[in-house]
Amino acid sequence: MGDELLSEILEVEREVRQQVDALEAETAERLAALGRELESALEAEADLLRKELARSLEAAELSARREATAILEEANAFRERLGRLGDDELDVIVVRHLERIRPEIGHDRQDEQA
Repeated sequence: MGDELLSEILEVEREVRQQVDALEAETAERLAALGRELESALEAEADLLRKELARSLEAAELSARREATAILEEANAFRERLGRLGDDELDVIVVRHLERIRPEIGHDRQDEQA
């Protein structure tokens, strides 16, 4: 009876070991499949982010170009207006700006006019 019991215990132990091995193998395969799925999802998300970055950079470049064009147009228009001013008008504008920078210049000029 002792040998029979020992044989049964060993057989149950062998079955349990086989079940544990099978469960470990199944778990490893599930983990590997999940890892592949996550890797694929991460790659897809990274691809979306790269595309969004490219679109954002393109939009920012277009916006910057438009803004630069507008600034250049404004500067050119200002240059043209300044080019049409006569020397007397330019003298008045320059003195006005100098007075803002150095108020004592205005006093000197008033002394000359008096």
